[in-house]
Amino acid sequence: MSGIGTRIKELRKRHDISQEELAAQIKVSRGNVGDWERGRAKPGADALIALSSYFSVSIDWILNGQEFQTPHMKRWPQTMPGDNITPEDIELLAKLKRLSEKERWKVEGYIDAIAGGSAIQSKKPMEKLSPSPNGEEAAASEGA
Repeated sequence: MSGIGTRIKELRKRHDISQEELAAQIKVSRGNVGDWERGRAKPGADALIALSSYFSVSIDWILNGQEFQTPHMKRWPQTMPGDNITPEDIELLAKLKRLSEKERWKVEGYIDAIAGGSAIQSKKPMEKLSPSPNGEEAAASEGA
């Protein structure tokens, strides 16, 4: 049994659900779950996201038994206080990571304006929002 399969089986047993129940919850076949647990196959990206969300564990833990870590943080939180991270949240984060730094600043400024939160302070000044011709807010550089 592969390490990934062992961890999937451990999670399934810990939550006291059958392969069939897990398969139904994450929308794969029971045979897929069995193949993963026996090490005959590995879950794809969509299945990993679904497993991570369903069991509230990181994809890193499913893949290698360790939590995601960088030099800047000791441990990636499983969830934010009061929140459940969904596959849609992960997909949105992946899209955000594909943006340029300037585009990220614009998105962050827009989110802060809508949510009424304060922007995270950094070395680079936050871009402010200005009204667009159609009445919606659009991100604009301070120097533009």
